[in-house]
Amino acid sequence: MKYLSRLFLCTSLCLILSCEEETYVTPTVNETESIKVDEQEFAKKLENPYTLENMQSALDSINFAINKGNIKDEKGGVAFKPGNFQIQANMLYIKFTPQTPQEEMQLKRDTTLALIDYPLGYEYSDEYFLNRTPLGENEIPVYYTTVSPNKVLPEGVAYEVLEEMYIPTEDSYFQNVQDLTSKTGIISNKTDFGNHLMHQALKQTNNLELDGLNDMPDPLPGVIGIRIGSRWRPEGTIRIWDGAIGTTTTSRQVFVRYEWYDCGGNGGDDGDGNYYKSNPTNLDNPKSSRDSANGRCRRAVYRTEYTTVPGSYVPLDGAQILLRDTFTIGNAITNTSGYYRFGTKVGKLRYIIQWERYQYSIRDGRLFQAEYRGPKQNRRWDYDLKGGEHEYFGHIHRAAHYYYYGNIAGLKRPPNNFTNRQTKIAAAESCCSGVNEYYLPYLTGGIWPTITIKQYGASTPNIFGVTIHEISHSTHAAAAPLIFPIAENRMRETYANTIEWFLTTRYYSARIPGYEYDNYQDRYIGRRSNDAVYTGLMVDLIDNYNQQVERSDSRLPFDRVSGYSIQDIEKYVFKNATFGGLKEDLQRNLSNPTEPFLTELYDEWQ
Repeated sequence: MKYLSRLFLCTSLCLILSCEEETYVTPTVNETESIKVDEQEFAKKLENPYTLENMQSALDSINFAINKGNIKDEKGGVAFKPGNFQIQANMLYIKFTPQTPQEEMQLKRDTTLALIDYPLGYEYSDEYFLNRTPLGENEIPVYYTTVSPNKVLPEGVAYEVLEEMYIPTEDSYFQNVQDLTSKTGIISNKTDFGNHLMHQALKQTNNLELDGLNDMPDPLPGVIGIRIGSRWRPEGTIRIWDGAIGTTTTSRQVFVRYEWYDCGGNGGDDGDGNYYKSNPTNLDNPKSSRDSANGRCRRAVYRTEYTTVPGSYVPLDGAQILLRDTFTIGNAITNTSGYYRFGTKVGKLRYIIQWERYQYSIRDGRLFQAEYRGPKQNRRWDYDLKGGEHEYFGHIHRAAHYYYYGNIAGLKRPPNNFTNRQTKIAAAESCCSGVNEYYLPYLTGGIWPTITIKQYGASTPNIFGVTIHEISHSTHAAAAPLIFPIAENRMRETYANTIEWFLTTRYYSARIPGYEYDNYQDRYIGRRSNDAVYTGLMVDLIDNYNQQVERSDSRLPFDRVSGYSIQDIEKYVFKNATFGGLKEDLQRNLSNPTEPFLTELYDEWQ
C-alpha cells in the first residue's frame, strides 16, 4: 500500500490541472523579486552589551571603583557589594538552520519559540524588509531566537549558539528590586547595584540610549541619576475591520453659516440644533471678522453630520504577537477577545504581529514571513487593523485559524503537517497574473507556498471564503492521497466550493443572524452543463431548497434531495473520484427519505 501511495504521488507530479478559480501550475519566481540589494544599507549592527565578556567587564569596573573608594554608599561609607554574585549566562541567542521542510516543521512544533527570519542585534529601517534578497525556490529560511539556557530545543534541527548572554532584568536576583533611580557613584543596596551594572554595560558598548533603558527623569534637580529601567507589563488588544459585520457611525462637523454676536458673549447653542465657536476667529477674511464700530464679532456656526457605514472592528483571535528589544524576543497569542499579555519587562520593546501559527504561515509576496512591525515603546499597545496589506493578511489568518483551530462541526481538519511541512500561504496583491493557486505540497519545496491567494481588495467574507476553499484542497489531497490525483476536476472543485460555503456561512452566521455566504445559490444555481466544474450538487444534497420550483425557472436543476450531512458527503468524497461513485456510495451506505430522488438530482447536474 505504501508503494502504491508513492506511485500515485509520483504520477500526480505530472498533472497540470486548471479551472476557473485557481490554477495548478509549477511556481515561478516573480521577476521583481530577483533584485539584489545591499541589505546592510538598511540595517545598523549594534554591539551587544549583554555578552558575558562585557557584563563581566562592567562588574569588574564597578568592583574596582568600589575598592578605590570612588563608589560609596549613601552615607559615605563602604558601598554595597552583592556577596557571591556572579555573571552567568541566563539567555542564549541562537541561530537555527533547518535543511528540509520536515526539519523546519520540527522546529516550529514548539510554539513557545519566538522565531524570526532575520538576525537580532540590528536596528532595521522599513526599507530593509522591502528590499531583502529573496531566497531560492528550494531554500529553507534561517531562524533566530533567544531562549533560557535550560530550554529543551527541538531535536534534529541544526543550530548554533551565537552568543551567551547575561541580562540583569531576566535575573531573579533583581526581580524584586525597587523601581527607583540611583545617584551616580552611590551604591547602597541591590537596586543601586543593578542600576550601575546595567549602566556600565551600556556605556562600554556605546548603547546608553538602547531601548530606552537610560530614559528616565532626574531624581533631583542638578543630580545625575541612572536607572535600569521602569518595570511595566506589555499587553493590549488587536482588532480588525470586517466590512460585513455590524455598522459603524461616525460624525463630522459641517459649516452652516457665519453670524455676528456681541464680543462679550461666550457662545452656545443657537436653538436650532447647531452650535458655534465661542471665541472670535479670523475666518476667511481677517478684516471682516470684527465690526469695531458696533462692538460685534463674527463666528462660524456648525452642525453635526452623522454617517453610518457597513462594518465594524472585531477581535483578532489567535494572532501571534512578538515582543522584541534589540537583542531578545518573546511571543504571546491573542485570545478570542483579541487580548494578549506578557510578563513584566523594562525598557522599550517592539511589538510585532507575525502572521503565523504552527500549522500555517502567511508569506508577504516576497517569500518572507509576513509581519506587521508595530511601535517600539514602554506601554501597552492596542491596535485596529484597517486597510492595506495587513488587513488582507489578517483576514487570511482568520480563515486559516478557524479551519485549523475553530469549531468546524466535525469536518476533517486541514493536513497536520501534510508531507511534514507547514502550509505556506502567499498573500498576493498585484504581483501576479491569473487567479488563486493551489499546488500539491509534494510539487513544491523549501519556502515555496502551496497556496496563493489573490483576493486583495475583495470583501472580507470573500477573502475568508477563498482561503477556506484553497486550504480545503490540501485537506482533500491529504485525506485521499490515492484518489485526489485521479479525481475528476469537478469533484475536487465542488468539494472545495461546498466546504467554502459551509464554513464561511457557519463562521459569519454566528456573528450575523441569518447570514448565508455570498448568495451561493445565485452563483452556482444554474451551472449544470457537462463541462461545469464548480457545481452546487453537494450543497443540493444538504439544503431543502428546490431552485427550479422556488424560482419558477425550468432551466434550473430540479432538486428534491435534502438532509444529507456535510460530514457524510465529505467522507464519501474522499472515497470516490467521480460524481457517480459518490452517488452510489450515498445510496448504498446511508438511509435518507429523499434518496429516491438522488438519481434524479445527479442527472440534473449531468
